[in-house]
Amino acid sequence: MKRRLRKHTDRNSRIEKIRERKAFVERLSVICEKLVGPGYFQLLPTRVLQDIYCRRYPPLKFVLASSRGLSQTEVTQFRHNLSTLLSQHQVETLIGEYLPYSWYLRDALLLIHYVQLGLNGGFSGAGNFLRAFQPYFMDSPWYSTWRDKTYSLITAALLHSHDFNKGLLDADIDQMPINNPLGHNTMRLFRIKPEIRTVRIDGVRRPLMRLGWYDTKHGVNWSELMPDQIGIRSKTTEALPVYVQQHALNRFCERTLLPGGFAISFLTNVFARGIPIYNPQKNATLVAFFVGEHKIGYFVIKLHQDILVVHTFLFLTNDGTPEGSRLASMTRLQLLDKQFLGIDRMDSFVIYNITGDDALRQLFIKAGCESLLNYANEFCPRVGIDLQNTGMIHQYLGAVSGRINASRYEHQKSKSQSFSLK
Repeated sequence: MKRRLRKHTDRNSRIEKIRERKAFVERLSVICEKLVGPGYFQLLPTRVLQDIYCRRYPPLKFVLASSRGLSQTEVTQFRHNLSTLLSQHQVETLIGEYLPYSWYLRDALLLIHYVQLGLNGGFSGAGNFLRAFQPYFMDSPWYSTWRDKTYSLITAALLHSHDFNKGLLDADIDQMPINNPLGHNTMRLFRIKPEIRTVRIDGVRRPLMRLGWYDTKHGVNWSELMPDQIGIRSKTTEALPVYVQQHALNRFCERTLLPGGFAISFLTNVFARGIPIYNPQKNATLVAFFVGEHKIGYFVIKLHQDILVVHTFLFLTNDGTPEGSRLASMTRLQLLDKQFLGIDRMDSFVIYNITGDDALRQLFIKAGCESLLNYANEFCPRVGIDLQNTGMIHQYLGAVSGRINASRYEHQKSKSQSFSLK
């Protein structure tokens, strides 16, 4: 009985392996055609396909480089975030075809690496096969471009996992095939522990996190800046450490729809590169926040004793920004009006078809807020969202205008009555 069961199990295992190999070859055929066009895959002899199959990369494995500050639940959540992010993008080939990232990161890279490093010829058409794949080799611009784009997506997934108290999530990806053709496709995850201190600001003790960037060779490099380098008047002649208030990250998340890790990454990178774009105010400075070339808002930075503190984040249309002031003067919209319409956050620029409304678009362009429209159109996913009509915004603007005109009329009437009484 046991022998019969073992035979049955072995037979099922063989059948499963045959199916797996057949599916792999069919997938590789599609990938090959999307990379270099039809007719090439048929040149590969069975022995070469068998060799490629034996060298296939394992599924991506996530491991804890250190259990300190990182749980298996967080690793699972990161894996889900990365998978979701990768599924929203595709890799474009040199002939205008597209590959899902799940294919690119395993089978497509396997085929490219094998052709470059393991294909020794010995069959008819081997030379043509090599020449067709050469633009995809590891030293090619195409390979570098999509490696960098993959890095960006992995970084975005890591930034989604930022925790104010635990720190930024980082990863060692040296053993992924995109970096190492002989690697074992493993991503090692670890936390960069933050430096937290509590400081009394406006009479309240507030938690602050010190800004810095991680270097695998030298550890954490702390951000330091002279106050006058960003337009803050000070008698100090020394560079001061920069801290971010948890409140600032909360406002950033609410107003941009981005996770707090993006704020930390932007600030540390902008200070590491030198002097950011800033707009000095009376007792603070506004450091502009960009996503790519799109300006989204400002971080408000103030001098507090011997440190620089990122106090809050202002969306581009918020009161207190140059653009917000222009928008208020052009429309007479005040703080509560902006909050009612939702234009003090990215939400409205995603759900309303402002770009398709020429009058509103021109209004935001004149106020200096065109970057919000462009960013919403280029980066914000609108899958499953029915774009709402902008009629309500026009109606509200008209009501505000009518309210102001009525107020002016009453004011003029009051002055006239007062004059006549005299």
